[in-house]
Amino acid sequence: MKRVSGTDRSTLMRFAVVAALAVILVLLTFVLGTRKQVAIYGEQLDAVNRFERMVSRLKQHRADMAIPLDSEDYLETGLIGESYTPLTTTVGDAGAKRTASTRDMAALVVRLLSEAGARSGDIVAANLSGSFPGLNLAFLAACQTLDLKPVYTVSASASMYGANIPGFSFPDMVLFLHDAGYLDELPQSVSIGGD
Repeated sequence: MKRVSGTDRSTLMRFAVVAALAVILVLLTFVLGTRKQVAIYGEQLDAVNRFERMVSRLKQHRADMAIPLDSEDYLETGLIGESYTPLTTTVGDAGAKRTASTRDMAALVVRLLSEAGARSGDIVAANLSGSFPGLNLAFLAACQTLDLKPVYTVSASASMYGANIPGFSFPDMVLFLHDAGYLDELPQSVSIGGD
């Protein structure tokens, strides 16, 4: 058995003290820390729930159309398109599409619209790119939650991994969700999209 020298013992003791302090500080943070809900928490939660219902319905619709999920759709939202299709306009990053397809985007859009001063009944204009269908749905869910009237256009094409699947483009998604009762407002127009 190897003997521990005095230097090793003092180093070990210092490490143990630092580790114990770290654990104590973490525990104090949980015990003494306060959690304060933001004033718009209820609206954010409502928008998240609306977003999740829309995404779930679109995912089922995609399956009904026999369109498989792309291997880049790690979160299995059904909102991630393919790398190249006839509707692909430009290079796109799959990671950015995944991030924009999370439910947190709906809560973020509620926050941004609230901070911008949007109030119930206001008209909100937007140009929604097919490149980010998740972010678009987050915007529409937030508008419904905040009782805003979105006046918007959508693009029929998209960058890589966006809503670039023929028959399942963003205009197709919006029309389907509207007809299924998930959206109140249809777009004012559809553009070709691209650069």
